[in-house]
This record gives sequence, C-alpha cells and structure tokens, in this order.
Amino acid sequence: MGCDVPKLSKMKKELIKLKKRELNFHHPHITFRLNEKLDKTITLEFFINGEKAGFDFKKEIITLHPVTKKFNQLGSKGKLKLAIDDFVTDFYKKNNGKLIDARSKFQKIWNLVEDDFFKKTNNIFDNLDWPEGKYIGYISMLPIGARFLQDKTFQSCWLWKKNLKAQVIHELLHFQFYHLVEKITGKNQEENEKIWKLSEIFNDIVQREDEFIKLQGYAPKVGYPEHKNEHNRYLKIWQKKMKARSFIKETLKK
Repeated sequence: MGCDVPKLSKMKKELIKLKKRELNFHHPHITFRLNEKLDKTITLEFFINGEKAGFDFKKEIITLHPVTKKFNQLGSKGKLKLAIDDFVTDFYKKNNGKLIDARSKFQKIWNLVEDDFFKKTNNIFDNLDWPEGKYIGYISMLPIGARFLQDKTFQSCWLWKKNLKAQVIHELLHFQFYHLVEKITGKNQEENEKIWKLSEIFNDIVQREDEFIKLQGYAPKVGYPEHKNEHNRYLKIWQKKMKARSFIKETLKK
C-alpha cells in the first residue's frame, strides 16, 4: 500500500501552520482591583471638565450620587477637592464589602469570555501583538468607565455587572486600535482628536457585529451622540474588508 507523498507533505505544512498559530496566540490577562485614590482623581476631573462629544459625565455622577450636586456650589478647586475626597472615603468605608464582592464577580465574568474575545480580535487586527501594559480594570463607584491608554488600565463601575463584558471589550479595542495607529503612522496619537473619534466609531461598529453581540450578550448603544450621523459612512468603509488596518488607512486619508 503506497503513501501519497504530496498529500502527506501538505498535511504536515498545515499542521505546522496550526501549531504556529497556537504558539502565537498569547494575550494579556485582565485583573480587577480597587483603587480609592483613582476615584477621587476622576471625580474631581469630571466635575471640572464634564462634557465630551455631547455626553455629560458630571451629570451621570450626580444622577448616581445625588449628594454630589452640592459640589457645584463650591467656589474653588481646593474646596471641591476636599469635599470629593471626604465623599469618596466615606463611600468606600460604607461599601467596602460590596466593592470587594463586585471585584470577585467581575473577574469571574470576564475570565469566561477572555480567550474568545482575544481570538476574535486577533483576526480583526491580523494577529498584531498586544501593547505592553498593566491591563488592570479598577472597580469604581463612578458610572464613567475612564480608560488610560498610557498604562492600559480602565475603570468599571461596580454596578455594571450586566454591561461588564461589553465595557471591557470596548476598552481593550481602544488599546489595540491606538497601538495599530501608532504602527501605521509611526507616532503616538493618544492626543489626536480625530483618532479618538475614529476609535469610538470603530468600536461602535465592531461591537455591533453578530459575533461580538453574542459574546457581550447585547448590542451596545452608540457611545457618543455627536457621532451617530456618521456611522453609515464609516460602516461602509469597514464592510469592505472588515480589518482594522484597512479601516484605519482609508479613514486617515479623508
């Protein structure tokens, strides 16, 4: 009984390719922690500069924590900072057990989908290595979801159990999007307003794809109201190849 050498050779090559893909499939692991100091910093920041692209973050804080409405009457930044520090410290003392419990639950929820997310995302970004960073999700008392591109960390509101997967996916897509933009342009674009807008619209589009809806459990709303009218135009660009690199290159020309 003979051996089909050409077929065997082809099979070996495919197995080698598969093994390489498995070896190359490495990704960061997101760890959830508490950070009281960061909540103080972010609360102060958004009471001073609360609006962006049609979204009022300060209003969101006041809605969740009505007692903070009185902070608007404070005359100076110094008084505002003292009031916020006392408020956040008191909240952490009263809700420490709940925050710790949220951290544990969030970690379990994310761990279940982490590998699937990175596999799907690696396809979109053509297996681009993930940038170096801490990859920490800080459980927060704020309904903001602040992210920090420099060290690859973000905040997740302790009440966002149902939204958690979509929110974490949103932040991680930003990290890789900016990483790829830097590879393409040759420079850091974290302060570029146009790139920020593209990154938000990119996330809106990608997170409404069927495979991401299945992963998240729902289709998120458009992040910023001012971007809604432009979605159809960018969606057509995305649908040409459904790859991040081609989307970025074409949109940067415009």
